[in-house]
Amino acid sequence: MKILSFDIESCTGSPSDASLCSFGYCFSEDFEVLDKKDILVNPLPKKFRLGKKGEEARIKLAYEEEEFRRSPRFSKVYNDIKRLFLKADLCIGFAVGNDVRYLNNACQAFRLPLIEYRFCDIQMLAGFIDEENKGMGLSRLGEKYGIEFLEHKSDDDAYATLMLFQKLCETCGKTAAGFLEYYEIVAGVNAKDGVKGMFSLAQIYNRKGLKRSKAQSGILLHEFLREMKNRPKAQGILRGKRVCFYSEMEKDDILTARRLIKRIYDLGGSYTSDLTSANLYVTSGGEGDARLRKLKRLISAGQRAKIVGEKEFIVSLGEVEQIEFDDVSVLVKHAREKAENRMNKARAQKSKVEKYGEKAGFQKDLAKKG
Repeated sequence: MKILSFDIESCTGSPSDASLCSFGYCFSEDFEVLDKKDILVNPLPKKFRLGKKGEEARIKLAYEEEEFRRSPRFSKVYNDIKRLFLKADLCIGFAVGNDVRYLNNACQAFRLPLIEYRFCDIQMLAGFIDEENKGMGLSRLGEKYGIEFLEHKSDDDAYATLMLFQKLCETCGKTAAGFLEYYEIVAGVNAKDGVKGMFSLAQIYNRKGLKRSKAQSGILLHEFLREMKNRPKAQGILRGKRVCFYSEMEKDDILTARRLIKRIYDLGGSYTSDLTSANLYVTSGGEGDARLRKLKRLISAGQRAKIVGEKEFIVSLGEVEQIEFDDVSVLVKHAREKAENRMNKARAQKSKVEKYGEKAGFQKDLAKKG
C-alpha cells in the first residue's frame, strides 16, 4: 500500500488566512520510506503570530521566519503537492482535520482546484489499540513507542505519524490494509462537496473491543429524539410526562436508551435531557447521580418532579420492543449535512484572505504574486 503521511504548519494557527507555511510529507510503500521532504511556503499573512500578543510563542517552528519569506508562494508548489496525493492509495495525518482545513484554505486563497483524497487520522487509530493513547499528542506517543523526531518540523512530524501507524499495525500483527479492515475503517474524504471525517464501523457497533464515542452517541440520541418529536402524539399512561434519565442510563448504552425512549413516546410521554423541564426523573439511586443532586435543588426551589428508581420505571413500561437501529446511516447523514453546512457557510462568507486581499488591493494580482 502506498501511503502519504503529511503534516502542515501554520504561521498564525488559523485555518482561514492562507497561513500555511510548510507542507511536510513522508511517502512510503508498505512502510518503506521512499521520499521525505519539507516544502516551505511563503504565507500570505504579513506577520507570524504563534502566540498571544506579549506572550511567548506557543510553538517554535523548525525554521526562522526569513527562510519562509524566501520560499515560493503556495501556487508555485501546488502541483508538486497535488501529485503526491494522486499517487497515494491512502493519506494519513495526526489530528489530520486541521491539516485538511489548512490545505483547503490555501487552495481557496489562490483560487486553485481543491485536492481530493481519502484520509485516516492516526491519533484516532492509536486510541483503538490502547485506551491510554486517547487524547495523547504525537510527542507523547512518540516517546511511548520509541519514535525519535523533531516536533513542528513538518516532514519529521509526517515521518513520526507514519512510524506510529507502523507500530500500531505491528502491535496487532497486521498490515496497514489488514489493520483498516479489522477495525472496519471508513476513510475520511476531502472532496468538492465537503469534508467527511473518518469513522470505524467496529466502534459504532461496539465490536472488536471498541466502544462508541460520546460524540457519536450524542449524535444518535439527538437525531432519534428529533425523529420522535416529529411523530403524532400518542395516548397512554405517560401522557404529559417529560422523562429524564440519569446520565449513565442515557449515554452509556445508547441502544437500550433509545428502545426505552421509544416506549415512552408510545405511551404518550416525551423525553428530555434538560432537568429544568423534566417532571419524571429516573435515577440509579447511587451516590454518583449528579443529575439527581441538581434536581433536588430545583425541587427545593419550587420545581415539580417525581423521582423513581430505574428498575421500577422499566417494569412500569411493560414490554419494550427490542428494535435495531441503522446507526451508520444516521451518522453518515449527519456527516454529510455537516459538510454541506460548512460548504454553504464558506460560499456565503468571504474568507479572511479574500477580505484582506480586497482591502490591500492585491487580490487581482494574487496569481502573479504566486
